[in-house]
Amino acid sequence: MFIPDVDKVYASKDPDFHYWFPAGSAIQLYPNLKNPILKDVNVRKAINMAIDRDKIGKQAEYGYTEPLNPTGVQPRDKDLIDPKYANLTFKQDLTGAEKLLQDAGYKKGKDGIYVSPAGQKLSFTLQVVSGWSDWVQACMLISQDLKQIGMDVKVQQPQFGAYQSNLQNKKFDLAIGWTNTGATSYKTFKDMLSKNGGWNPEGWDDPATEQALNDYKSTTDLAKQKEAMAKIEDIMINQVPVMPLFYGETWYEYTTKNYTGWPNADNPYNSPAVFTWPQAAINLSKLTPVTK
Repeated sequence: MFIPDVDKVYASKDPDFHYWFPAGSAIQLYPNLKNPILKDVNVRKAINMAIDRDKIGKQAEYGYTEPLNPTGVQPRDKDLIDPKYANLTFKQDLTGAEKLLQDAGYKKGKDGIYVSPAGQKLSFTLQVVSGWSDWVQACMLISQDLKQIGMDVKVQQPQFGAYQSNLQNKKFDLAIGWTNTGATSYKTFKDMLSKNGGWNPEGWDDPATEQALNDYKSTTDLAKQKEAMAKIEDIMINQVPVMPLFYGETWYEYTTKNYTGWPNADNPYNSPAVFTWPQAAINLSKLTPVTK
């Protein structure tokens, strides 16, 4: 079992033992857009406003990660963020979240839970893989945050296979999940937001999004790519198809006792994750035996 703080102490005692926790995928809170309540952008915006991402980073992620930019763009691709969003950060706003719901016609019941104009309670399940302790803790914190704005959220912890099947088959209300990664942010957003995307559990289907993604892939001109990405960022901010949480750390340890040449903070030539392909093979090709 990987325990960051314990391994950090161990690293300080063994000069050959090292660790590096670079940003991996972008972790999102996915709403099932087939749910009539979550289909309401006002509800999604209220959820987005109520989450204390700083607390998640400190308590659930051991302080090793930070909230994403509200556009969902990862730190490595910060140059793609539209200037008007470059310095935008998440700030929990419980009062604003409740006002948003009230202005949209939601009324709080005697039990403290808001009810939609159609009479539906704002009561959801939140799915996370059983045993993924940091994400489980993050979901517990999200549930507590949403309770403060009159939403009843119960955390469910299915096994990985059931979790993945539930997301793919839209058998969930809310779920914490990863994004697919690639050489640029294009693949992440294409998979996450395109109706034919490789990982679009929320079910987002929007012509303007499709057009922006097509504009991005149709050119190698960086300025035009930035224009296309700005449109996608507008959609993320104003329509909230998903709710960015934090960048997922790549938990990575290595020893230089027998081999050197591992990717690290000083030489970040590749992803260090052993489960990535073909990156793992590239990493192996860079290693040099230690001569004794």
